[in-house]
Amino acid sequence: MTTHYLNTDLVIDSEDDLTPIVEELGEDVVCLYNGPWGTRQLAAFEIVGHDMDASSCIRAFCGLVEALSPKAREVWDRCSRRSFDIGFEAGLDRESCERAIDLDALEMAVSVRARLVVTVYPPSAIHPETEVGPSSSLPVSRGPR
Repeated sequence: MTTHYLNTDLVIDSEDDLTPIVEELGEDVVCLYNGPWGTRQLAAFEIVGHDMDASSCIRAFCGLVEALSPKAREVWDRCSRRSFDIGFEAGLDRESCERAIDLDALEMAVSVRARLVVTVYPPSAIHPETEVGPSSSLPVSRGPR
């Protein structure tokens, strides 16, 4: 099994209720979570359709953010975290994995004041039946990132 790209999530958190953003992003996204996270509010999203690369997902999310109403954009601007979380599943092979984010996607992420995060999941996080040695018995967080 080789290391491979999974998807790109949008993760935001704020002291404010994030429902205006959730409602306006609409059917173009799947809301993975929206609610309290400790003392703050957190929301996590995926773009509908998983055949997109990370750059395409980032551009799609940015287009949706740019189309937010002034009220929802105000909530967005007050978020303390605006992250595009690019997820990979680690492979069992010894090959490196390189993926680039295109400049248009990077510029769009900067324009909406979002950061890029890369998360590499161990093989057992996605396929629990995969045996990878002693670490396979470690618990894996299933909550939003």
